[in-house]
Formats: sequence, structure tokens, C-alpha cells
Amino acid sequence: MKNKKINRWIAAAIGLFLLSLSGCGGGAQTASSSASSSQVAENTIIIKNFDFSPKEMTIKKGTTLTWINKDGPTHNIVGDAFKSGDLKTGDTFEFTFNETGTFAYHCGLHPNMTGTIIVE
Repeated sequence: MKNKKINRWIAAAIGLFLLSLSGCGGGAQTASSSASSSQVAENTIIIKNFDFSPKEMTIKKGTTLTWINKDGPTHNIVGDAFKSGDLKTGDTFEFTFNETGTFAYHCGLHPNMTGTIIVE
């Protein structure tokens, strides 16, 4: 009898835990689901191993880039024209580049992490 009650409590706790995870998505915007996977990959910068990949990207004016934190630690993206909030693992940040130019950025928490966006 005790084992059945314990099993029910464990099952209920696991269910509540999984339900709470389904609501976690971070506060940053994510890439549009209507975009093709090649567009998303083409316009995506991955944060991993305390690095931005690719470190430099050339895009056309009007392009939206998405940064995805696939690293364990929290990071952020800081440039003169844009600034993300803190990005935990799995969080994303989007920015649309509507001006031409060269845009340097870095992680405000780890300044040795740098990148450059060239907008034509």
C-alpha cells in the first residue's frame, strides 16, 4: 500500500516537473517557423565553447540574424547598434540589420568573445 502511494507521488512530481519545463522558453524572440531550415542556418550564429560561430558574417541589408546560446554558461550580445538580454542555454536573440556597415559585437559577460557583422 505504501509503495503505491510513493509511486503515485513520484509520478505526480515527475508530471509537474515536465509540465513546468514546457513553459520555459526564455524571453528572447525565436526564428520564424515559416523560414526554411537553410535560411535559419544561413542567418544563425551559434554561441558555444565561449565563442561565436561564425565569428564574421556578411549579410544583405534587411537581414535578420539569430544568435543561439548552445553553451552552458549565460552569455549576451553587445554592439553599438544592439544589445541582447542575458541568454541562458537554448535562448535566442534576433536583430534585423537595416543599415549598411560593419558591426562589431562581443559578449558583455566574457569580453574575449567577439564577432563582426558586415552588412552590404
